[in-house]
Parts: sequence; C-alpha cells; structure tokens
Amino acid sequence: MIRIGKWAAVVITATVGVTVLPAAAQANDGYLKAYQDINFNDYTYARPAAWGGNSTDWRDRGIRNEASSIWNDGWLGPLDDVLLYWGIGWGGASFCLPNGDSLRNMTLDHFPYNGNGAGAPLNDNVASHKWVESC
Repeated sequence: MIRIGKWAAVVITATVGVTVLPAAAQANDGYLKAYQDINFNDYTYARPAAWGGNSTDWRDRGIRNEASSIWNDGWLGPLDDVLLYWGIGWGGASFCLPNGDSLRNMTLDHFPYNGNGAGAPLNDNVASHKWVESC
C-alpha cells in the first residue's frame, strides 16, 4: 500500500508539472507584426510586415491602412508596448497594444477618442506606430 501511494504521488507531481505552450506563447522575437488579413493570415505577401523599431509611415512595409490583424511580439523590458496611430508621423488617434497582446480581427476594434480618426475602426486604418514604455 505504501509503494502504491508513493508511486501515485510521483505520477501526480509529474502530471501537474507538465506545461505545453501554444505556438503564440513561445519566446518573443522582438517584432511588431501586421497582417493584411484577419486571423494572422497574409495571402498577398505570404508573411507579415514586421518592425523591430518605430515607423512613421507603414508604406515602408507596403501595408499602410491595410492591416486586419496584428501581434506585439516585442521583447519584454523598456519600450515593449506599441502605440498604433491613425495618421502617418505618429499623428491622430492612438491605440495601445501591450506586449504579447494581439488583435486577431481588427474589424472589431476602434481607435479611442484621442485625436483625428477617433472612433474609426482599427482595420485598414493604422498608418504608423511607436514603441512605448507602457499603455
């Protein structure tokens, strides 16, 4: 009886200690990724537009006002959240995307009322972004 109890305790401990991470929860790669289509698909370019730094105009990756899903896969630390802007040059309304967060379907999200473009859907309306310390 004692051996069975010890064996059962080991099995329970081993089972509780096992953690399987989904693909989205694996190590960050340091980039903000924008996809032309919802659900992180990009049928036109076959891969997302990606930035490791700031961008004053998303024409630099050919996706200005065309993104429908986005993922902040930036490194943890200072400047790990991202402000998404309605206008070029960090102008107009801004929406903050915290580190590790994503928007699978940007048709469901809108810019807050904090500048030009306020209330506009995020879908097909992001023109620039900036890495910031916090949302």
